[in-house]
Amino acid sequence: MALLLLLATLAALACYGFSQYRRLVTLREAVDGAWGDVDRLLLRRHDELSRLLGADQASAWCPPALLQRLAKFRVAAFEAAGRHDVMALGTAESLLRHGLGEFNAAVGEQPALRPLLGGIDGLNGRIIDCRETYNVAASVYNVRMDGWPGRLIAGLCGFRGAVLFEFSAGTPAHGESGP
Repeated sequence: MALLLLLATLAALACYGFSQYRRLVTLREAVDGAWGDVDRLLLRRHDELSRLLGADQASAWCPPALLQRLAKFRVAAFEAAGRHDVMALGTAESLLRHGLGEFNAAVGEQPALRPLLGGIDGLNGRIIDCRETYNVAASVYNVRMDGWPGRLIAGLCGFRGAVLFEFSAGTPAHGESGP
């Protein structure tokens, strides 16, 4: 009888442990999916920025040093996103957004650039929305990993915490490109 009770207890613990493992896997997949949404938008914006920086009107109305800085920030953001280096991406995004604000101020209301800038502003707003979704998913995942038995299961199964995607202070709010 005691052996049967011990086996039933072990089976219940194994089922509980497996359900907690599956919960962590599901949350990690949600984080990965949310990051995929961010990554797709970053790639689209990368292409739009290439078109903007290559436009003849941009070089006619914008100081060359600013265009070079924007190109450098764009590459840094693209490379950080490719490495899934969330902290470096947050820094690069902050610099890029600030540079876009300077660019907007430099080119003013040039009609030839307005469609490109409007598209980039729209993508920036969607990136912010997806960043918030990613950060919520990452926070839920991290909280579940920090609790019992999440910490034990995460340690045994090699789960790693998710880094939040944050912009530095002073980064423009949703839909803005200004400094």
